Amino acid sequence: RLLREMRMNRQQTEFLATISHELKTPIATLDLTSSLLRSGGLSDEETARLWDSHEKELKRLREDVETLLQ
Repeated sequence: RLLREMRMNRQQTEFLATISHELKTPIATLDLTSSLLRSGGLSDEETARLWDSHEKELKRLREDVETLLQ
């Protein structure tokens, strides 16, 4: 029984570490792209690329959260 509980505890820790990483990555990217967009002084092409990245990471974050909630 103790081994089973230890294994479950390890699995929970690994799961939380993975989820934490998967959520923090798109948030960090969104933070960076928001800062760059806010700073201005970018070409139209750079702005479009940053918006594309922003939207991609937002979609990824939504999907990850939806998956967790299911």
